Order: sequence, then C-alpha cells, then structure tokens
Amino acid sequence: MKKYMIGGVIGAILATSVTVHAETALTTVQAYLWPTTIRINLNGENNQSNPAEIEVLNYKDLAYVPLRFVSEGLGATVKYEEDGRFPGRSIFIDIADDQDLTVRDDHGIVGMGNFTFVHGNRSYMTAQIKQYKDIPANHRLRISFYDKEGRLLLKQFLNNYSFVLGGVQTNSTILEGNTESADISKTKIELVIRE
Repeated sequence: MKKYMIGGVIGAILATSVTVHAETALTTVQAYLWPTTIRINLNGENNQSNPAEIEVLNYKDLAYVPLRFVSEGLGATVKYEEDGRFPGRSIFIDIADDQDLTVRDDHGIVGMGNFTFVHGNRSYMTAQIKQYKDIPANHRLRISFYDKEGRLLLKQFLNNYSFVLGGVQTNSTILEGNTESADISKTKIELVIRE
C-alpha cells in the first residue's frame, strides 16, 4: 500500500489557524492518506464512498474518516459553528427520526424537533427540520413559543433553511426574545405564504 505523507500539509493548515485561535494549543501530527472505501448499510440501504473523493487518514493505526460523510450516511445532520452559541469551535451532530420531530404545521408539510436552547446575552435555538410534503412557493416558516399556561412568549420567522422533500436539516437561529420558560409541547410552526 502506497502511503502519502501529509504531516506537512496538516502542519501548514494548523499553523495558519493559530492566528485565528491563538489561545488554543495546536499540535502537528503525521498521518497517511489511506485509500479506503467506506461502506454504510442503513436499514438495508447501502451507500459507499469513492476513495478518490472521500479520503481516509491513518494515524497511529487508527482510521479517521470524514465526519460529514459518515454522519449523513447514517441519517444525521452535521453543522459546524465557530464562536457561535458556544465559545470556540463546535460540531453538532443530530440524528432524528419521525418520532423526534413532534412539532408539525397544521397541514403536515414540515416537522421540527430535537430542540436545544442556549440562553445568555443572546438566546440560540437549534432544531431539526424535515419536509414531509411539497412546500408552497414563496413561503416563510414561523415558530411560536408558549409557556405552560399557553401564553405567547415569542413568535419569530426562521432564516437560513432550505428544504428537500424527505430530508432533515439542522437549523440554528438567534432568538429575538426569551424562551427560558417555554413549554416545548405547546410550540407551533406554520408556513406563511408571502403576498
């Protein structure tokens, strides 16, 4: 097996990153490109990588595979943030099935679930969204949060989402109000058609 030394490349990339995050201690490593096919069997549906396109690293006799390819092949969504809801770099991997996406619009077109909230100077919400049916053109997705007594806490349009029929995606949104006392079981979503 022909091995390609990429330690220098990784070192150069990490050295460039030091200027951005000088407070984070970085280490240079030596690894090998390891031409390997990744085969994923999910509920009888097989998916495999092309070793020329999806590269695997061998470091200390351990295989390091691309996180996005493997996660999405298992039905998860992957989102990367830098200094977002949490300081530093964060990778979010969310797995959802239809039971997790319990909040639906009145027509059953869109479902949401796996809500995560971070409250502080700004409040953030992360949730997964799935499209079940065809979506009308020129729509906007609005979410409403209520407390245990059913009082409206916040009604807000979501941004930065794109739907694929049957697909799940992770959406992160800065909230325009406080939802600390929200009862998620009372959350509502609606598709609003733009005039």
